[in-house]
Amino acid sequence: MNFRQLTTFIVGPAGFVILIFFFLPWITVSCSGTEILDASGMKLASGVEENDFEVDASDFGLDESMFEGSGLEGSGDIEFDSTLEVDDPGVEASFLDADAKLYLLPIIGMLALVIGAGSYFEPRLLNSVTVIGGLILPSLIGVIIMLIKYIQISGDMSDIEEQSIAEGGINLIQLSYQPGWWLTILGLLAVFGAGALAFLTEGQPSAAVALPVDELEKRLMEEARAQIQAKNYGEARKILKTVKNPLAEQWLQKLDEIDPFGS
Repeated sequence: MNFRQLTTFIVGPAGFVILIFFFLPWITVSCSGTEILDASGMKLASGVEENDFEVDASDFGLDESMFEGSGLEGSGDIEFDSTLEVDDPGVEASFLDADAKLYLLPIIGMLALVIGAGSYFEPRLLNSVTVIGGLILPSLIGVIIMLIKYIQISGDMSDIEEQSIAEGGINLIQLSYQPGWWLTILGLLAVFGAGALAFLTEGQPSAAVALPVDELEKRLMEEARAQIQAKNYGEARKILKTVKNPLAEQWLQKLDEIDPFGS
């Protein structure tokens, strides 16, 4: 297996990983240790809504009597605003807003999957154009998108944590990254690495050069036969002269009879 064949076997599964894990949980938001949100890449792309933050009051050890006189009697649920705002209205989790650029990630995954599957059946599909335009650049863009999202999430959560501690002395909101987040990044890096490997090794001698002598001679004889059938006698002679076996000699003699002047 050469490096370009290795690329074929990597980009297909890597594209599938990107495509699948985009729809699985990326992050989990917790309040006082209780999960209040699981958000996938799809959810972060489309935007988190207020009704996505809904937990039962009993999860926090709250009693309904605490709501007497407040008009909330009998309410078993607490709804959290999707902005995760604290007392300071200037502090909010903007990373939960719709982020259309994330929709590029499943497209990148699908593109890698198609190129990987296509090049398995047709190796010539894996050329400079598809490697650069279909693998290297898209996966690099995907990694940059994920990096920007990570910086945005980190910045928002840092602001919320600082304000929460300033107001109550303790941070009640925590965020953790799920395997879907890391596997999506891993899939993008795998596509980029495989594409770079194919690009850097383009033009390497093919595996046919390393074939055993008898197998190589067989292929040369097949090529000579095809040239003879196409009446390209000159090309057939050139091929047959490189093959050292009695059958090649016999074919050369036949060619001398068919085409004595070496057309």
